[in-house]
Amino acid sequence: CNTCINPIATPTITTSYVLIYRNPTGCFATDTIEVEVKPNYEVFIPSGFSPNGDNLNDVFYARGPYIKAVNMKIWDRFGGVIFESPYLNYGWDGTKNFKDLNTGIYIYYITVEFLDGVVKEFKGNITLSR
Repeated sequence: CNTCINPIATPTITTSYVLIYRNPTGCFATDTIEVEVKPNYEVFIPSGFSPNGDNLNDVFYARGPYIKAVNMKIWDRFGGVIFESPYLNYGWDGTKNFKDLNTGIYIYYITVEFLDGVVKEFKGNITLSR
């Protein structure tokens, strides 16, 4: 912002900012500041969800402030893949082939890529409640 007296910046990666001040007589000064952003590799993966149409906890997906990409796979107890998604904000709604699945425990494997390119894997169980 060239006209803001108190600009606000919220970088997601380490960024250098250059300030240039010019007074009314034409003299100027510059300064540089580097804002170091330490990555937050926290990922929230719920232990259960309830896709019952109340718009509360209806979709299962990984969430976090520093996530760039997510790849998720869900299996049933017999080892059959019931859901797969390579999209960040596209989670599992508790269905397979557009049919509601029964209440139960399912297995997930999630790969998360963070904004700085670091990749982490998460696996566990998710409880589906109706």
